[in-house]
Amino acid sequence: NYSHYAGYEYQGEVALLSRRVILQGSQSLDSFGGHTKVKGPTSQGRFSGVEAINMGQLNILGRYPFHLHMMGESVGARNSYFQDCSVLN
Repeated sequence: NYSHYAGYEYQGEVALLSRRVILQGSQSLDSFGGHTKVKGPTSQGRFSGVEAINMGQLNILGRYPFHLHMMGESVGARNSYFQDCSVLN
């Protein structure tokens, strides 16, 4: 694990996409792909038409292709969704 800075200047919003979005991790054989994490009670994750290829990290807790992290029954969790998404390895 390593620390990295993820300030507001590195964040962005994407809306009204009419085409499929593809997130692709490394094609190496080490099973160490990318991951997405939505974290915090006010955070919202809305994934629609996203294809995750070679994502997730084998045998590492919390490193899933798509992850709503400890959001419970918060407003953010209630407004989050995964729709028409796929995961391929």
